[in-house]
Amino acid sequence: MPGANHSFDRTSPLEYIPEASVTPGAPTFYIADDGAFILPTSDEPDPELVDRDGFLYAIEAGFGVRGAHISGNPDLVPVFYDDMMTFWTDVMFPDG
Repeated sequence: MPGANHSFDRTSPLEYIPEASVTPGAPTFYIADDGAFILPTSDEPDPELVDRDGFLYAIEAGFGVRGAHISGNPDLVPVFYDDMMTFWTDVMFPDG
């Protein structure tokens, strides 16, 4: 999204959070149709995994760094909201 930074759904100015733990460039952690997570090293969904497992996997694989910039763009807040509502509606209520 042009003009967006991390957390662009906020309305705050650009700020640097030095203690933030992020994993830029980490492999994608997929979610199966039933909601089970799939690690990048597997093709099989694992219902025992939670989102934190994917983050820890990325850190242990060497993708973890400290520090992140966040900011908001008031013009993009509705874009974020509409996109997330569409996504979650499609996922949670696929048959309408």
